[in-house]
Amino acid sequence: MIFATVGTQIPFPRMIESVRYAAERLDIDIVAQTIDMDYVYTPKGRLTCVKTVHPRKFQDLVAAADIIVSHAGIGSIISAATA
Repeated sequence: MIFATVGTQIPFPRMIESVRYAAERLDIDIVAQTIDMDYVYTPKGRLTCVKTVHPRKFQDLVAAADIIVSHAGIGSIISAATA
């Protein structure tokens, strides 16, 4: 499973669209945390987009992920490093 996260403060639609593009071509489940309240991402392939994730669920997704795609914020880096 791939977990993509943009953090909790600012949407990053270009990153999510890139993940969406990859989801059309990969045979793997992808969960993307988007924080984007103004845009509804159309599911493609095995991509699931959620706007927000509770901190416990976030940690569960990080732990379950084979790959983490991130905006490289410090919180995401620390979560990935400690999983």
